[in-house]
Amino acid sequence: MTATSLVPAAPNGSETASRWSPLVEIGLFVAFVLALDALWGPGDRFAHLQPHPFWAIVLLMAVYYGTQEALLATAISSVALLLGNLPSPSLDQNVHDYAVQALLTPILWMLASLILGELRMRHRQQQNETSERLTQAERRVALLSHAHKDLAAAKQRLETRLAGQLGTATGLFEAARKIETVEPGQVIAGVSDLVEVALHAKAFSLFLLEGDALVLTAARGWAPERRYAERYTGTAPLFQEVAGGQRVVSVATPAGEAVLQGHGLMAGPLVDPGSGKLIGMLKVD
Repeated sequence: MTATSLVPAAPNGSETASRWSPLVEIGLFVAFVLALDALWGPGDRFAHLQPHPFWAIVLLMAVYYGTQEALLATAISSVALLLGNLPSPSLDQNVHDYAVQALLTPILWMLASLILGELRMRHRQQQNETSERLTQAERRVALLSHAHKDLAAAKQRLETRLAGQLGTATGLFEAARKIETVEPGQVIAGVSDLVEVALHAKAFSLFLLEGDALVLTAARGWAPERRYAERYTGTAPLFQEVAGGQRVVSVATPAGEAVLQGHGLMAGPLVDPGSGKLIGMLKVD
């Protein structure tokens, strides 16, 4: 906690105006009643008029603001009514009777202020609690809505990923099925599809075994300004490794890089899974 957090915040303009509003309203009303009595009334501040006009401001403060403002209206109204305007006692009247006669109306104002003011405060408290519950409910709805959107987005991403995996698996299956036919045309198409689906290779070439040489049969992605070897004979290191040793070579190893001699990134044999017979070579360029 910082030092600035211990200092109470200064009230803003609206809070200050709201705090002074009951006092201004009480003062204006009392001044209006006194002016009305001075100009057209009996001149006794309506002491003998029942109900007294000050009841209006006391009840208004009680039912609109609360106990504190109603008691303030009671105090100001009592001073305005009794200051210099106490009733004259009769000869046979004792002190207690005179006190009741003089203070009865202010006492009734005070009782009304306490009862109605506390009812108003209780109502305001219930209203604040209801507003707080409503705010919390709206916050929960917003959180649930945000969570629902996140869940929907995650569901969409999952569906997209599953669709992509399904498409990949289907593509691999179809490509492998074409290769297993061991028919040259379908082997070429199948291997091309398999490389695109599984390896995402941009450029590759397919060689088929013809006698003692690997001959280029199909190529994809070759740049016009650069062409690779189209035939590997039995004396070529790449032929010896891939066709003779039936091993996969890659530039990831120094030995593989020496065999490829800059003619590609990797190369591997194509073998008939049924008979184990070498069909050709696939080279990723």
